[in-house]
Amino acid sequence: MEEPPVREEEEEEGEEDEERDEVGPEGALGKSPFQLTAEDVYDISYLLGRELMALGSDPRVTQLQFKVVRVLEMLEALVNEGSLALEELKMERDHLRKEVEGLRRQSPPASGEWPDSTKRRPRRKKRKRCCGY
Repeated sequence: MEEPPVREEEEEEGEEDEERDEVGPEGALGKSPFQLTAEDVYDISYLLGRELMALGSDPRVTQLQFKVVRVLEMLEALVNEGSLALEELKMERDHLRKEVEGLRRQSPPASGEWPDSTKRRPRRKKRKRCCGY
């Protein structure tokens, strides 16, 4: 089986991302589905494409190839949607942290007491009732 030629862009990316090269495309198949990224889907696509090319040009293989491509497109869309939702949650978390820091920076009133809206009021003691009243 002949391996597809490596593009120049891929060579540059390979030099920058040594950790990914150590694991290789096969590492994407070992990940949890919840940890998959779009790059992992592309790695899985590469592996499946290699295997389908090795099977030859049988019409059944070609039909299977179109189905596999569609499944990979759906997986990519799910991964991208999940990563967008995760990014939104991270942005909301960062916004809330900044808001909390801003509130903490505000100095409390000079008397050392909190404003009336947050001050606890003393509780009344329960009285014992005599004679059933």
